[in-house]
Amino acid sequence: MISSERLARIQQMKAEDIARSKEIEEKVKSGEFVPPVPSAEDEMSWMRTIRDQKLVETDWTQGEDVPVGIKTAYKAYRQELRDIPSKYTMVNDVIWPTLPS
Repeated sequence: MISSERLARIQQMKAEDIARSKEIEEKVKSGEFVPPVPSAEDEMSWMRTIRDQKLVETDWTQGEDVPVGIKTAYKAYRQELRDIPSKYTMVNDVIWPTLPS
């Protein structure tokens, strides 16, 4: 059970967040604030981070005790992941390979 004081503080924080969001929105609309644009380095870093996580999630597929069919399917998938940075420059443009079933 949450205390009434804690609930009041959470509601206050939520109201403050909404107010800040609206303030920023107004500054963007008026041109007073221009959100930063990600650099090419940022894009590549994000892309590699996502790619690396997908590789880590499938590391188990390359063990010696994994059946050949599974190992082969995932080997091709993992190679497609490794090729991503040479095919794309913007993370939102990436068409991620489909995980083998």
